Amino acid sequence: MKRREVCGFAEKIEIVKKCKVCNIAMLNGDMPYIVPMNFGYETSGETLTLYFHSAIKGLKLDCLRQNPNVCVEMDCDHEPFYNELPCKNGFKFASIIGTGKAEFLTQRDEKEKGINALMLHQVGKTYTFTDRQLRSIEVIKVTLDAFTGKRRADL
Repeated sequence: MKRREVCGFAEKIEIVKKCKVCNIAMLNGDMPYIVPMNFGYETSGETLTLYFHSAIKGLKLDCLRQNPNVCVEMDCDHEPFYNELPCKNGFKFASIIGTGKAEFLTQRDEKEKGINALMLHQVGKTYTFTDRQLRSIEVIKVTLDAFTGKRRADL
């Protein structure tokens, strides 16, 4: 185990709970493309699934339809610390990095479940959405194949 590695699933989920923005990286042709997005999540056993929402058109959607493989990163608990010795300065943080495939949700119940996971994580409550509201957005589901956690809390 690496010194800053977070190994337990529950401990990694505690990091996810603190994060409000997830950076989702994809390919735009042969070039990397990354977008910061609000997200929601759910767990089942030791599987982490992320949900994102988007307008119904745009570069990110074109990229994901062309190649659904993604890498995600989120981080929190940021705090610099200082020392008289320059090499002893540092930064406290906690982060999650994972990989998975983006899936566009098309069924009404799936979209509402996904957007409500996002709303619950972002604002602490769920909503009832009209068909029109759900048709006006894309809901993207990413079930992570694997993910790791890191934390630096020491001085």
